[in-house]
Amino acid sequence: MLHQPLSPSSSRHLNALGVTDSKNPPPPSQPHDPTLIDEQLARNQAFLGKEGLDQIRQAHVVVVGTGSVGSWAALMLARSGVQHLRLIDPANIEPHHVSSHAAATPLTIGRSKVSALQAILAPIVPFVDVDPVQSEWQPRHIMDMVMEMSKSAPTSPTATPPLTTTLPTQKSNLMVVDCLGTTSLDAKVKLIQFCHTCGIPIISALDPGNKVDPTRIQLTDISDTFDDPSATLLRRRLKQLGVDRNLPVAYSTEKPTDPKYTTNPSQIHRFQNSVLPDARSRHTPIIGAISAMYGMTLTTYTLLHLANFSAYQVPACRLRDKHYQRIHEEVRKREQTTYNNMDMPLSVQDVEYIYEEIWHGKSVLTGPQERTTLARWNRSKPLSLTNAVCLSKDEARAHDQLPHDTNLTTHYGQDVVDFVEKQIAEQIAFEYLWK
Repeated sequence: MLHQPLSPSSSRHLNALGVTDSKNPPPPSQPHDPTLIDEQLARNQAFLGKEGLDQIRQAHVVVVGTGSVGSWAALMLARSGVQHLRLIDPANIEPHHVSSHAAATPLTIGRSKVSALQAILAPIVPFVDVDPVQSEWQPRHIMDMVMEMSKSAPTSPTATPPLTTTLPTQKSNLMVVDCLGTTSLDAKVKLIQFCHTCGIPIISALDPGNKVDPTRIQLTDISDTFDDPSATLLRRRLKQLGVDRNLPVAYSTEKPTDPKYTTNPSQIHRFQNSVLPDARSRHTPIIGAISAMYGMTLTTYTLLHLANFSAYQVPACRLRDKHYQRIHEEVRKREQTTYNNMDMPLSVQDVEYIYEEIWHGKSVLTGPQERTTLARWNRSKPLSLTNAVCLSKDEARAHDQLPHDTNLTTHYGQDVVDFVEKQIAEQIAFEYLWK
């Protein structure tokens, strides 16, 4: 039989492993000795300095998603001195979580993930204010902390503050740690977009499923991710929503389901190259140690960010804005002169998306080229996301001058046409995924 969610009274009878301890119940709650706190955090202070540690202790951190990644992030954030921690997750602990969740034990099965974490943290860091929220995340869960930090009047428990709420001056002391998985993809996108709109610092974890190589885990900007289907899925969607950079992510450059671990070629291709049309319902298998390392990676970045530790910076994004602006202007002029189209249907952001996400900056005819642009593929149809290909400038000029009755399969070959149609079909599938 599954246990009921933890009550405040029952959480006081769990020891540091989350197991009921009737022989040695903890003493009544008392103010924590400041000297003991200093001892617990001495090594962090030696590394980050007193000022940096003070900023961490004054920080407010919201961890959204406390599963196999988020539970370890929450555990280490609290151990590292973050004094105000809000944990948000609607789920309860299930038997299979015992192998990967920081607070999962046989006796916590059936209890909420957030209250189980609160219980395990209580005897370790009693000076940390842990606020468990067993719910899907809502904007008010974050903006409440903003209001608390700015010492404004508390908001109504049912009201959602407007996106234009002004952040407190010490906004560097607020951080959102996004640990939502691919099965919560819509909520993850909304969370990132919300934080981006409000100017709230956020770091996100991508999917650790089907990964086994700990040396491939890294921190980078979302714009610089590659070889990861979950990164592709999230990056493409965020670009369509105007979030194309300034989002640090923890992810792995390892291609999922490496061929040496499976003998099914179709499964290898699906995991490594597909747009994952079943992403919302598909649970990828994980190794608990790998997901824990994702959580530790998020914690490390969060602590350094809160402490204003300048010795480490996430690599700068490599988007080439001037390059996309040049292509946009070239395409606009070609549409006018070749097709007598005075209305350019694509924005600079659309050009970037088509160039990077659909064609990966390579000519569909000859691969990598120094001088590339975009052109209509089917010249009888308007320029669009699904009717624009990447070509070299010379190839684009020659393509535009082909007779309208030219058979592209005969002219370019079946392989080229099949490749273009495959990429276009993938984009259509991707758009359908978000309808």
